Amino acid sequence: MARITVVRPDHVSEVSGVGRAPRQALGDTDRLHLTLVENGKPNARTLLGYVADELRSRLPLAAVDVHSKPAAGKPIDADTADMLAARSHLVISGVGD
Repeated sequence: MARITVVRPDHVSEVSGVGRAPRQALGDTDRLHLTLVENGKPNARTLLGYVADELRSRLPLAAVDVHSKPAAGKPIDADTADMLAARSHLVISGVGD
């Protein structure tokens, strides 16, 4: 027999032990490296540009790089993910349409 799970968006569940990941405080001279992952969909690069502009007004960014995927349906391979994680403080992947 099939089972159907109904998810109610107005339901409040009890969650315990969940919090933010530890963060290091930024010093006055610390600058962040932001990487944007553009997936090739229409308007993805434009949308990510708006996100980067907003983050520039809120965070001390030293650099903003854009990594382009060859296609929206193609995942980033493990080596590329490791490289992006090693060089970036913050990685944002965006979609368009």
